Amino acid sequence: MRLFLRSEFTSPDDPDTEVIEQELPCEVRLRGRTWFITYTEHTDGGECEVALAYNGRRLTMARRGAVKVTLGFSPKEKFSTLYTVGGMRMNMMTYTTRLSGELTDCGGEITLGYDMNVGGVPRTALLRFKFTP
Repeated sequence: MRLFLRSEFTSPDDPDTEVIEQELPCEVRLRGRTWFITYTEHTDGGECEVALAYNGRRLTMARRGAVKVTLGFSPKEKFSTLYTVGGMRMNMMTYTTRLSGELTDCGGEITLGYDMNVGGVPRTALLRFKFTP
């Protein structure tokens, strides 16, 4: 499958939205009622192996490589974790504002919105995952 990933980031002190668009190969598998998606993301700091698990109510995201973090997202849920990049570890907190999606063997979409605070810096993120054969 192919993944079209659009990431939008905003900050309270910057009126401009940072937009990152990537088209990547991915693997999508259904186990039980949970979809498992893996892909390699290219960041400024290097590559990250990304693993998603989505069951329609909750999304988990594990990133390993240039960035190391494991996140959990459910609507109106707060989540706290450690975010590691460039050898630095920072506290990261998220609050899920939006989570929706529908997947089939033929593809689909997941939309994830969340507020985050990494090392004391607040940002808002909107991620759109679109999967096609």
